[in-house]
Amino acid sequence: MEPPVAGRCDGAPRWSTSNLATDYDWPVREAAAGALAGREGAEADTALFTLTADQAWPVRERTAGTLARRRGADETAALLTLTTDGFMEVRRAAASALAGREGADVTAALLALTTEEYSGVRRAAAMALAEREGANVTDALLTLATDYHWEVRETAAQALARRAGPDVTAALVALATDRYKESGGRLR
Repeated sequence: MEPPVAGRCDGAPRWSTSNLATDYDWPVREAAAGALAGREGAEADTALFTLTADQAWPVRERTAGTLARRRGADETAALLTLTTDGFMEVRRAAASALAGREGADVTAALLALTTEEYSGVRRAAAMALAEREGANVTDALLTLATDYHWEVRETAAQALARRAGPDVTAALVALATDRYKESGGRLR
């Protein structure tokens, strides 16, 4: 009789992605989500898409990062779902992962995230919108250029640098002389 594999009391194969992705401990599932980045095949895909609904938010956050490396329609759909997750860390990771993806639904999701309560999510949305075209995108970036959080304003300024127009120029001039009160009197 062979002893069970170390770390698994059920004797299941040690390196099966389906077993790691369903492990009892969330840090193992999180590690599995990251390890699946370079894996292909139905088993890896099933495990990865299952992890988008994991009960632990760090697993969903890591899964969004893994999905960023995959460019299929199913991956984009999963990321769009994660933009409405209950945890801001997951929404931030999903926004970052959507950068460079095409589609009106992607633009709409990113625009919705620009009004997010958490500054990290707004900043990730601004970064992801930087390469997108459209008056609605420029308007959202102009709004973010007046955000109360300096990192959001910084990212909006970088995104606006690629755009033209008197409103954009006025916003960039205002940002160039920004002495926002949040910094406690220190210039950023």
